[in-house]
Amino acid sequence: MTTAWTIPRQAPDTPESERDRFVLIAGCGGFGRKLAQVLSGGDRSITLIDLSPEAFVALPPEFEGRLLAGDATDVALLEQAGIATADMLVAATDNDNTNIFLAEIAKTIYGVKDVASRLYDGDKTRAYKDLGIRILNPVELATLEFEKLFDIPEKGEEPA
Repeated sequence: MTTAWTIPRQAPDTPESERDRFVLIAGCGGFGRKLAQVLSGGDRSITLIDLSPEAFVALPPEFEGRLLAGDATDVALLEQAGIATADMLVAATDNDNTNIFLAEIAKTIYGVKDVASRLYDGDKTRAYKDLGIRILNPVELATLEFEKLFDIPEKGEEPA
């Protein structure tokens, strides 16, 4: 069953030049929720999908976006969410297979211009990149941040 709250700030049939940038985020865990908070407002309209309606409780009261409770792999739900008019899709669920499925159909079937996906398994990176999907790998990102924090030189570089 799908439950929807709020109304998009602008109808999907508004000409692109006159409407907000429409971002669709699948997954309202820590990452998806924080991303939705950062992106909401301004010239962006956010729709956030999660299996669990309880996930939305953690959003701050000032969050301006549309919330859909349901399975993000359900094509009917994606269409209800407005995937056909999305400018960006971020697959931020906790499941790599779900994320690659969402990213692939957003890119290939619906022609979403900007597609990003969280990916835990670094071995799947090439498949994503071949599809033109931007990858967010928490392990790699945390490692890079660690190297910056502690001034660890890259392999082959001399220490500072």
